[in-house]
Amino acid sequence: MVACNNNRKDVKAHITYFTSQNRQSLELENYILSNFDQALREDWIEPANCPHFERAERELGGPGPLAQAR
Repeated sequence: MVACNNNRKDVKAHITYFTSQNRQSLELENYILSNFDQALREDWIEPANCPHFERAERELGGPGPLAQAR
């Protein structure tokens, strides 16, 4: 299932192999998600709001979520 997520936008039949790069990406994602609460508690990252640009309307939109590493 994890290897399939790498190319799920392709609309053709294909074979995907789980590689060490897939494993490393998955481990990094799990580490970040597992330690997110601790990072907020210990001020490793700072939640903030950042205005975003509405491309379709070509104007500045409201605030969007942003997390910044300290």
